[in-house]
Amino acid sequence: MGDSEHNSQIEKVAALVVSDKVSFDEQDPQKLEKYLNYVKKQYHLKDEDAIQVVNERPFCI
Repeated sequence: MGDSEHNSQIEKVAALVVSDKVSFDEQDPQKLEKYLNYVKKQYHLKDEDAIQVVNERPFCI
Protein backbone atom coordinates (compact mmCIF):
# COMPACT_ATOMS: atom_id res chain seq x y z
CA MET A 1 0.00 0.00 0.00
CA GLY A 2 1.33 3.42 -0.93
CA ASP A 3 1.49 6.49 1.29
CA SER A 4 -1.36 8.13 -0.58
CA GLU A 5 -3.69 5.17 -0.04
CA HIS A 6 -2.67 4.88 3.62
CA ASN A 7 -3.29 8.60 4.18
CA SER A 8 -6.68 8.33 2.50
CA GLN A 9 -7.67 5.54 4.89
CA ILE A 10 -6.59 7.63 7.88
CA GLU A 11 -8.57 10.62 6.59
CA LYS A 12 -11.72 8.51 6.21
CA VAL A 13 -11.40 7.21 9.77
CA ALA A 14 -10.84 10.77 11.00
CA ALA A 15 -13.98 11.91 9.18
CA LEU A 16 -15.97 9.17 10.93
CA VAL A 17 -14.53 10.19 14.30
CA VAL A 18 -15.52 13.81 13.65
CA SER A 19 -19.04 12.87 12.53
CA ASP A 20 -19.46 10.74 15.66
CA LYS A 21 -18.17 13.61 17.83
CA VAL A 22 -15.54 11.36 19.44
CA SER A 23 -12.38 12.93 20.79
CA PHE A 24 -9.26 12.26 18.73
CA ASP A 25 -7.41 11.29 21.91
CA GLU A 26 -10.05 8.69 22.85
CA GLN A 27 -8.45 5.53 24.25
CA ASP A 28 -11.51 3.47 25.25
CA PRO A 29 -11.22 0.19 23.30
CA GLN A 30 -15.00 -0.21 23.16
CA LYS A 31 -15.42 3.18 21.47
CA LEU A 32 -12.53 2.56 19.07
CA GLU A 33 -13.80 -0.90 18.11
CA LYS A 34 -16.30 0.66 15.68
CA TYR A 35 -13.46 2.25 13.70
CA LEU A 36 -11.29 -0.84 13.89
CA ASN A 37 -14.11 -2.99 12.48
CA TYR A 38 -14.77 -0.39 9.77
CA VAL A 39 -11.13 -0.40 8.65
CA LYS A 40 -10.90 -4.20 8.67
CA LYS A 41 -14.07 -4.58 6.62
CA GLN A 42 -13.64 -1.62 4.26
CA TYR A 43 -9.95 -2.12 3.47
CA HIS A 44 -9.58 -5.84 4.19
CA LEU A 45 -6.78 -5.23 6.69
CA LYS A 46 -5.63 -7.62 9.37
CA ASP A 47 -5.70 -6.62 13.05
CA GLU A 48 -2.24 -5.04 13.31
CA ASP A 49 -2.61 -2.98 10.14
CA ALA A 50 -6.13 -1.89 11.08
CA ILE A 51 -4.98 -0.84 14.55
CA GLN A 52 -2.22 1.23 12.99
CA VAL A 53 -4.70 3.09 10.76
CA VAL A 54 -7.11 3.75 13.65
CA ASN A 55 -4.33 4.89 15.98
CA GLU A 56 -3.04 7.40 13.42
CA ARG A 57 -6.39 9.20 13.15
CA PRO A 58 -5.33 12.37 15.07
CA PHE A 59 -2.50 13.22 12.72
CA CYS A 60 -4.59 13.98 9.66
CA ILE A 61 -6.69 16.82 11.11
